[in-house]
Amino acid sequence: MNIIVSIIVPNFNHQNFLNQRFKSILEQTYKNYEIIILDDASTDNSKITLDIYSKSKKVSHFIINDVNSGSPFLQWEKGIKLAKGKYIWIAESDDYCDSFFLEKMILMLESGLDLVYCRSVEVDVNGCKISDDYWPENLDTFKWKNNFIVNGIDEIKDSLLYRNTIPNASACIFRKSNISYDTKYLKMKFAGDWFFWINFLKNSKIGFCCLPLSYHRTHSNSTRGQKNLDLELKRFLEIFKSIKFAKKIGNQKSKFINKYNYEWLINHINKRNFNFIKRLLLLLYMPSYIRPLYYHDVYDCFKIRINVYINRLFNNIKF
Repeated sequence: MNIIVSIIVPNFNHQNFLNQRFKSILEQTYKNYEIIILDDASTDNSKITLDIYSKSKKVSHFIINDVNSGSPFLQWEKGIKLAKGKYIWIAESDDYCDSFFLEKMILMLESGLDLVYCRSVEVDVNGCKISDDYWPENLDTFKWKNNFIVNGIDEIKDSLLYRNTIPNASACIFRKSNISYDTKYLKMKFAGDWFFWINFLKNSKIGFCCLPLSYHRTHSNSTRGQKNLDLELKRFLEIFKSIKFAKKIGNQKSKFINKYNYEWLINHINKRNFNFIKRLLLLLYMPSYIRPLYYHDVYDCFKIRINVYINRLFNNIKF
């Protein structure tokens, strides 16, 4: 029997979540799949747990890196190249899902779609629901309340141009043959998934299932957790790169882009205590149509520093 789904489980220091992750995979009602386990040189006791699950007949590959790759998307790429399945599921090692997840997703894909994803629920380290908020709905209150099917280019123009509206890779399954390889996402650490979805959808059809079948774990060690300012700067520069890529693929003219849909991004930047040099760097690489939202923040920072300099200068002058 040909394998329909290749389940890639990339892990790095998620030992505490692995049992729930693998249990949710092995209890799927849909059974035609292989599991590819990839560990990116974990420093916790992940290997002990992974060794146990690697004995499953469903596991086709179990690879442990000697050195950490530095990017989760390099692990994606490795798993995709090993995959024998028609479809790919990146089952992040700190997440878990409903036992009907695969069954419902495959049913949608087999109707002629190339990528499908479901609503995901944000949970804490103990698996308790944090809130009912769903990240894409901050862009459109109603769109993600119901199932929908759209052309990939339209989804890029309407949604992915403004934010990563496929926020949880674990909630997504996509057709392997439609992958458009672009190594730019491999150099990313934070927004590579966003870039990957945009590149994939330029020639694909996408569907959404409004059922909450996937559970996305939020914790301090996740890539979304706040990092030091150098890594935070890298995160925002990667976001800018993804936005510019979406604009290019969607062939959108700046005058038709709603810049106010990026207020979330400016708010996130303003929460970080970036110095003046980093703020100028952000302004330099920021898409031009977003800059008007940010100008006054850089100006205020500059004005404060000039005032401090003038005060120090006058204080040092002896009359």
